[in-house]
Amino acid sequence: MKRFVAALALSGAGCVSQADVDRAARDQLEFSTRLMGYALESNDRALETHRALLAAFPPDSPAHAKVVELLGDEAALEARRVRLAADRNALLERGRDLRQRYGASSERE
Repeated sequence: MKRFVAALALSGAGCVSQADVDRAARDQLEFSTRLMGYALESNDRALETHRALLAAFPPDSPAHAKVVELLGDEAALEARRVRLAADRNALLERGRDLRQRYGASSERE
């Protein structure tokens, strides 16, 4: 009987509770959310910079043609803005779903 209890105690030593798993998921979610925020902000700033570069050169200048060649015209930049906004909304919705599933980071134990 003592051997059984000892074996049971040793085999249970590696188990984790659901709270441990949820805590790890919350930590990962918080980290990923911050990282995603920086990436989204970087995309927004890059798009603003591209638009500013496009607007800085008159349409008849050779530099304007080069900028359009590299970055796309106003329609392409607008299409990118719309796509980024849709991606942002999808990511934010997924983040809300995960926070509801694993609990908000303010509910740390």
